[in-house]
Amino acid sequence: MKQLGNKRYGWRYARKALLGSMVILTMIIASCSQSNLTSSEEAQDEVPTPPQEEELVPMRIALLADGRLTVTASSNTQQNALSQTAAEPLAQTLGNTAQTKAGSGPDETLVKDAWILQFEMESSDAGADGTLVYRKYVSGSDIYQSNTMVEISTMLSQSDHAIIVVVANAPESLNATNLPDGTKLSEFRKRTFDVTATAGTSLPDDASTALPMSGESVNMPISLIGAQSFALKLTRLVARMNLVLINPYSKSDSYPYLELQEVSIHNAPTQISYSPLNASNTYQETLFPAADAANFRNYTPTVSGFGETTNLKWYIAPNRRGTGTATSAEDKSAFTAPEGQANYCTYIQIKGLLKETASGAQTEVYYKVYLGNDNIDDYNLWANNAYWAQLTITGFNSGSMEVGYDGFEVEVGGLDGTSENTIIGWHPDSGLEPVPGFTAFSPDQIDFGDAPTAEDGTVTFTVNSQWRFSYEGADKEYVVSSATHEPDNVQVGGSDRQPTECSVTFTPKAYTGQDGIPAAGNVYNVVARFESVGEKENGEVNVYDTRTTILYRTIPAFYGEPSVSPTVGTELSSKAQSITVSLASNGKWSATANPGTTTTQQPITYQTRERNVLVNANYTWVNRTVTVTVQYGDKTKTYTYTQRGQYIDGVSISPDPSSGIPAEGGNYAITITGDFTSVPVRAIVGSNTVLASGNASANSPINLTIPYNADPDNTRYIVFQYQKNGQWIDIKGGTQATNPALDMGAHFIIDSDYPHTGPWIDAFNRCNTKKQQEGGWRLPTLNELRFLYAISPAFTGKDSFIPHAHWSSTLASGVAADESSAKYYYLNYQRGHTHFSPMKNEGWNSAFYIRCIKNISTIETWPMYSIKNQIVEVILRAGNSGFPEEAMFPNRLNETTLNGDIESLTYNKLSRRFQI
Repeated sequence: MKQLGNKRYGWRYARKALLGSMVILTMIIASCSQSNLTSSEEAQDEVPTPPQEEELVPMRIALLADGRLTVTASSNTQQNALSQTAAEPLAQTLGNTAQTKAGSGPDETLVKDAWILQFEMESSDAGADGTLVYRKYVSGSDIYQSNTMVEISTMLSQSDHAIIVVVANAPESLNATNLPDGTKLSEFRKRTFDVTATAGTSLPDDASTALPMSGESVNMPISLIGAQSFALKLTRLVARMNLVLINPYSKSDSYPYLELQEVSIHNAPTQISYSPLNASNTYQETLFPAADAANFRNYTPTVSGFGETTNLKWYIAPNRRGTGTATSAEDKSAFTAPEGQANYCTYIQIKGLLKETASGAQTEVYYKVYLGNDNIDDYNLWANNAYWAQLTITGFNSGSMEVGYDGFEVEVGGLDGTSENTIIGWHPDSGLEPVPGFTAFSPDQIDFGDAPTAEDGTVTFTVNSQWRFSYEGADKEYVVSSATHEPDNVQVGGSDRQPTECSVTFTPKAYTGQDGIPAAGNVYNVVARFESVGEKENGEVNVYDTRTTILYRTIPAFYGEPSVSPTVGTELSSKAQSITVSLASNGKWSATANPGTTTTQQPITYQTRERNVLVNANYTWVNRTVTVTVQYGDKTKTYTYTQRGQYIDGVSISPDPSSGIPAEGGNYAITITGDFTSVPVRAIVGSNTVLASGNASANSPINLTIPYNADPDNTRYIVFQYQKNGQWIDIKGGTQATNPALDMGAHFIIDSDYPHTGPWIDAFNRCNTKKQQEGGWRLPTLNELRFLYAISPAFTGKDSFIPHAHWSSTLASGVAADESSAKYYYLNYQRGHTHFSPMKNEGWNSAFYIRCIKNISTIETWPMYSIKNQIVEVILRAGNSGFPEEAMFPNRLNETTLNGDIESLTYNKLSRRFQI
């Protein structure tokens, strides 16, 4: 259990006379964490690019203080404000209305508007830094009164660790231009703003209608499954000084006569820190502001309105100057100030003209009241403290009075007989008369932490009246189980003259691991509000003073014992597979498969939940060890499995190649049984030539297509193989026969079943029969015969063309298939000339040769084959009409260069060079 808050010091202030007469000076310091802020800039461009909508969490923030907070905007005021032009922000308009209403100074309870800043923290560790990730400006119309608190409903960004800063009545716009995204929390805590006030009637300028305030939350998660509200204490960033000056010598017709000329504040700082400057503030330097005359100014003095009793009030920026060397109250002065700081310590200076007799001359006298947190050696002014001083002039130096030096005399004295003035609240309307209230109160916050059974926390206070406390907030059931006093019951306290020390001890809620407990790490809070009370004549309770303590409770993390499925001992297959991890918890936990994936369960309400991890497939051919490690809280548990490697338990091939492979080739189905992802398979000739390949899946056949053997003279031996663990293993092999057809290396092949002779009709019927039996065969066109003649030197042996006439399918004249009229071209392979002849048998044309061809596109399983040293690419014309004649014969020989009857014929011409 940690008790958080500033230590408060009670003190009395007096000085002993230098020569004999007496001035009584009394000072009271009041400390409070109530805050109000004023915006001096318009709230334009206040919101940076926000997180995605699904990342935002609705949250209610209760702003509280040791006293009341107020929102001034009435319905009428809001209506008037809304009618203003867009150039004048609503919050600023409302502030102007409040200023007019306040008239003489700021409303110290007013929350006029607010900036909400969310810092993403590096961790939950104390001292961790944060980064600004989200901001929201809230105008006065969106801030609501709730008893003595004010509430803001807003959206915050989801986060595991965040600190929320609220700046109310900010002296500047905290938009992305002035406060960039990514600003560190440590940088913001050091951030300052300027004081422009010259009279101290308000801060940061004399016309401010509300006082700047700020507050921070604890480091906590922001989550949809956690607390949806939290309380935050605002702290004024300024100090207030009240002086009651009593001058019994204010009548000009009696002597001695003291005419007060001016009272002023000297060395008022011109900078204020956004982090409240107090004894525990470690964000600013040891001396703040820095010891530089530019950081201080003297307020414009008050020069009128003095009477026998004069009440004066100033607002002053905090000033950290340290402690001096004085050992008694009468020694506190500039001479005993901290080394080198005399010119920067804040003090009140009172100046007057003293006329001791009617005929005497006027002498200037003055007195300096050095402010601080005790009456001896402390020279610090803290944020949120209200300082009271009463100075009674009871006499003057006699004899050789040194003009200009301490013309007033003081001596040590108490306040109404008490030995020490204890701290009371910041009461704008109260003076030094006894006020029912708390004269000491601590702490501001109690953090019970996250232990399942946490230590009690105690609030102690001194009160001079009856008192009571109550809870505020919806989450009390998560924070406190009981207290030593019943809430809402009036308790006996002290009296005006005899304050009594009291205390309330709170027992935090104890947690155990069971269903329904909120997510671990969530921080819940409730406000314990203490009130000093008295009974009215009608029996009702009158509330005089209030104090608050925020009670925090962090949900502990609970974990059961994890379990896994399948159970340990189960052999895992080689395939990728899931393992289910079960664990009862409300905290964060994770599971990792090695090798495999990691899964994480985020904190959520306590319950048994399952998460799956994926074990990677084992692509090796050996067994391996797999672990699943569960990390939960500070514990780790590891489960071990054996995962099989890939294996093959059978290989078959169909049909059996060992009985022979036909020349045309064919499909061979390879089936490999076992447990594996895929296995490469192939068919090879020799050691390097791959005819077909693929990847076989376990227990599923794969077809390898063997191409035709284009070599008409030689068989070949084909071996089928599969690969395991990088090694090729033979399945079976077989011999492939030779092929009767010859591939021309073009887009067709020619028939090796040759020679045959007959009339044209026999040629047509032969090729048509082969077409019906084997598919694709036909009689060549005339241009295709020309092409074959052009490359005929490439043919050897039985593949050569006989040097005689060969039939084509090209019609020369007449009607196709009409024996009486049709004539078809033929080509003579002896001389290369072409002519035509009737299709019917007329004796001599019955000896023409027949050779069929087949388009490559009709051969689905045979690859193209190139004749030895002769590769020719031929592009057939549409409709199998053969080659264009202009391509075949780009350079015709003319008749003048040829001799002989036959060579002078039109179709008996052949180019000396082919263009193919």
